[in-house]
Amino acid sequence: MQPLTIRNLTPEDQIPFSEFQRGDDLVGWEKFSLDPEWTWIACDGESICGLLICGYAYPFLLLLRIAATPTAPPLTTLLLLRQAMREARRRGLAGYLTFLSDSAAAEGQLMRIVSRAGGKVIPTSGVWAFGEL
Repeated sequence: MQPLTIRNLTPEDQIPFSEFQRGDDLVGWEKFSLDPEWTWIACDGESICGLLICGYAYPFLLLLRIAATPTAPPLTTLLLLRQAMREARRRGLAGYLTFLSDSAAAEGQLMRIVSRAGGKVIPTSGVWAFGEL
């Protein structure tokens, strides 16, 4: 096994979105152009095995999607989060923000990680509202 490398996406990188799919659940960003400055990938040798898609929402790092392939090393998503947080701090951002579902086991794990790291988790109910431009 090659050592895991965490870095920003480059225009040359081809993300194997189908490898991140769980059943019928796609990553959700396959049709969009990702901003390399706010997207981190984990590489196990030459292959991409982890993906963290973020956005810049002044003054926050907006965590949009994190995923790992079934064959990714166990700490892949944690290492992606740590690298993104270091970079966000270096770039002068004030904090991070994400939206989670309390009915998804993996998102419950992320809530515990946020709490242990001193972050805040505010239970709420609502919907996402969006439209095309």
